[in-house]
Formats: sequence, C-alpha cells, structure tokens
Amino acid sequence: MSRLAGVPLRGTALGKKELEALVEAVAVLYEAVPPDVVRQVPLRPGRPSELVGHIGRWAVDMRPQTGGLVRRAMDVGLSWLARSGLEADTSRGPEVFGPGDGNLANYLWDGSRVRVVDFEDSGRSDRAFGARCGVNGRRKGRREARLVHPSRFVKVNSVIPGG
Repeated sequence: MSRLAGVPLRGTALGKKELEALVEAVAVLYEAVPPDVVRQVPLRPGRPSELVGHIGRWAVDMRPQTGGLVRRAMDVGLSWLARSGLEADTSRGPEVFGPGDGNLANYLWDGSRVRVVDFEDSGRSDRAFGARCGVNGRRKGRREARLVHPSRFVKVNSVIPGG
C-alpha cells in the first residue's frame, strides 16, 4: 500500500464523504468489466454456498466445545442458515467483477477518493453479494451502514453486531 496514496478505511469512523467515495469506487469497479467479459471470469472464492459449507464443517467441530448462550446462538444461526437458501449459489442480481474481500483495510482513502486494493479473492460475483462484502465497517457510531450514491443506486443495510 506504500505505492498508493491513502490510508485504509478499516478502523475509521466513515463519514458521508468516505461512504460516498467508497460507493463510487465499488460502482466504478463493477462497471469496469463489460458483462460479456464478466461471464468468462471464474467465480470468486467464498461464494455463499462455499461459506455455508465452511460454516457447517466449522460448527461440527466447534459446537461440542460450547454451551449456554453461545450454543443457543450457534443453534439459532445454523437454523437460519439451513433455511436461507444460500447453498444454492443463485445469483441475487447482476453479475459483476468483484474484489471478493470486503475488509475495509483493502479500501484506501486519500482525502477525496477511495481506491480498491487486494484482488486475491476477486472474480465473478453478483452485485448484491459483492456490495454486502464491502460493508463491514462502522459509520460514526451507528449500528447500520447505508451506502447511497445519487448517480447509482447502491444501498446496503448491514446490521453490525456490537457496532
């Protein structure tokens, strides 16, 4: 990251300017690769079905080690996951090229613009899943992060536990 100007967004309280710049950066990335080319790009790792499988395997090992509230929380989460339909890997919107790793450390803020770095997990994704992966930060003390850009409708509501 020393070759690009900017500081990672991770760990910062995102204000309106940062959120709008983040939305713009993601929208530009989504629109950079034409749809006919996106269809030829391999699926990104960590798709919903892969995550469901990973969580299922993890839960087999971890659930016996838990008890009380933690076990109940796991049971509720696993029950929801079983009903979610995420293992079907169906697209939830237009397919786009996505970075795959929504860690806000991979988004650099230079004071006016956000730049996306780290494409290790990139690939074909759908816009809704890609947008959700890009929101795991906080907006100045709120539990909900909303990304709205006037020229492109990109809105993500993300409840952030403990946020």
